Amino acid sequence: MVDRLRSILVGSGFGTSRSSAMRSRAETFLGALGTFRPVGAPSDGSNRPSPGDIVTAMSNILDSGRPDLCWLAVSVMSARLPDVGDVEQISREIRCGGDPTDVLVRAVERGGALDVETHRTVSVQHGGVLVDVDRTSRNPLGTGIQRVVRQAARRWAQHADTTLVGWTDTFDALRHLSEDQLGVAVGDPDARRANGGHSDAPADVIVPWRSTLVVPELAVELARPAAIGAIARFARGNTCVIGYDCVPLTMPETSIEGMSSDYLRYLAACAHVTRIAAISDTAALEFKAWRSTLASRGLRGPDIQTVELALEAPEQAPSATDFADASRLLGGDGLPVVLVVGSHEPRKNHLAVLHAAELLWRQGERFALSFVGGDSWKSGAFFERLRDLQGRGRPLQALSAISDRLVWAAYRVAACSVFVSLHEGFGLPIVESLAAGTPVVTSNYGATADNARHGGCLLVDPRDPTAIASAIRRLLTDSQLAETLRRQARAAPTRTWDTYADETWDFLVDGKPPRSEEGIQLS
Repeated sequence: MVDRLRSILVGSGFGTSRSSAMRSRAETFLGALGTFRPVGAPSDGSNRPSPGDIVTAMSNILDSGRPDLCWLAVSVMSARLPDVGDVEQISREIRCGGDPTDVLVRAVERGGALDVETHRTVSVQHGGVLVDVDRTSRNPLGTGIQRVVRQAARRWAQHADTTLVGWTDTFDALRHLSEDQLGVAVGDPDARRANGGHSDAPADVIVPWRSTLVVPELAVELARPAAIGAIARFARGNTCVIGYDCVPLTMPETSIEGMSSDYLRYLAACAHVTRIAAISDTAALEFKAWRSTLASRGLRGPDIQTVELALEAPEQAPSATDFADASRLLGGDGLPVVLVVGSHEPRKNHLAVLHAAELLWRQGERFALSFVGGDSWKSGAFFERLRDLQGRGRPLQALSAISDRLVWAAYRVAACSVFVSLHEGFGLPIVESLAAGTPVVTSNYGATADNARHGGCLLVDPRDPTAIASAIRRLLTDSQLAETLRRQARAAPTRTWDTYADETWDFLVDGKPPRSEEGIQLS
């Protein structure tokens, strides 16, 4: 099989273009390890190693069967990031006496790379920081997670030696972002000017080596978590994530079908990452409870610390036009508006809000109810009940895909907001409403209660529609209470996205302990 690798490199029975691609990859692998020529040095062909030299060098390097070197070789030669099982199999075969180049060729052939993937160019990222923003780069809209990613990524992209990256469509390799994707990822079309100068090469595959990979998204798609887990174990660098919550484990009945199993694969990868920056003390508690189970596998698990999300309103206040547009969208025809922001999934508890609202309407209370958020899984019962109430003439509606500026204007137009989620890692709509000076009805435990600690909120049992209705009624009818809560909301401490991004970077990339309450300033 040594002859097989040599024949691949010289093109015998393989095809000149594919042979050239494989030889280039072999040189990239050896260059990453300082063999023959420095990483990234141009080759004019005059001093290129011969195929025989390449085979000998690769055989010597892989002869020990070290998993990290096997991972790097397969990643570069196949232009795909293998999972832990593939790497362990390759390592075992070599340690059991298999010829290293024989094992490598068969591993590459198993993935079909010799037939269909040789059009991919491969580069090794030696040092520096890669930030995985794949999902956020694909859609200008998004969930609360994507909002966090955009706020952090647009700031992190300004750091030297930092590149925002995505994944191939099959989630088997990291790649550079296109200019448009980069703009979407950070919410700024002009961001294409940054990103390490790589935004013009969307097809390139990146193999991280002795570098830092930051994953600020929930990475559950296809092969993505397995590949991230292998990077964390074998790439000799630092892999770290932002931890949002463990809802697919703690409340699987509220998750989309298949999410719990996908999330378990994500946690399997997280078992090998270096650090997790939890977005709240509640989220940190959940992740630490999960980490405690790793001891039974002989694993220590990641360092987990709380780096709380930002608590601030946009610097630019909504304009008069924004207020007019938001008022028109929310409707009400002069009625006070109760605002509910969040995707229509069971965990957000919107059915209980509808129940509470109907109790109030039957008792003669006059208000309009507006839901703002995207459609989600298991939302059929919510929309069925909403249409039923609309058919009875109740003043309510559900809006989706409205701009951030209109969301912020909507918070200010509303008499109050309601966020009675059954479980949250943080609860952005709470702090956003408070930052806008609007009181909130929210759940009386977990991260939602933590966000109410500075005032501005009424806490209720989210499983009790009567309690929810009572709190809404108080805010609609007790002007003195409503004004007191508005003052508390306006006086609550603020925490900027700059601070959040800096503290998260310092912890995840540099390993510095979070500053916690330091950096929070009274508005």
